[in-house]
Amino acid sequence: EQAEEHALFSGDHVLGWGTTLVFNMKEYMSTLHRMLALKPTRLYPGHGGYIEDGVDILTRYTEHRERREEQAWMALAAKTRPVPIMEIVQELYPNTSMERSWMAKDNVEKLFRKFAADGSAGAWTASVDANGTETLVPHEVSQSYSERRLQDGLLWASRRAMAALPLPGRRAKL
Repeated sequence: EQAEEHALFSGDHVLGWGTTLVFNMKEYMSTLHRMLALKPTRLYPGHGGYIEDGVDILTRYTEHRERREEQAWMALAAKTRPVPIMEIVQELYPNTSMERSWMAKDNVEKLFRKFAADGSAGAWTASVDANGTETLVPHEVSQSYSERRLQDGLLWASRRAMAALPLPGRRAKL
């Protein structure tokens, strides 16, 4: 008598090679943790063949993403002023070619969206008023899929760096 297979259809969440397209990192990580809690022996991705040892690959996926999140957070938290996202991207991915830097930026952007959603970071836009004074204006970071790409030129700050900036709706001088 054959034992019942404890398999899980992972769809595009776990492909077995490379990484999948992620929009909302918080939801993606939550799903990976729920999948891992099921302790699947085998995964059936949306593309390609099945994956043996689902627990192992889910563990590797979650650990890799959590390490990258920690690196991104530490880089942002170390800044005492709002910074462009590419400053963090260049710190985290120093050997990434310019042709591929958009992928690294995309990964960091998803993490920063997560930080904004949980209130640990925020985004700002630089503006010049009628007197020529540069100021920072809080930017509402959408968690909606309709805004796949954030506008260029946003400046990001951790909650600690944000404490020196005004409350939303007020402006800060650069």
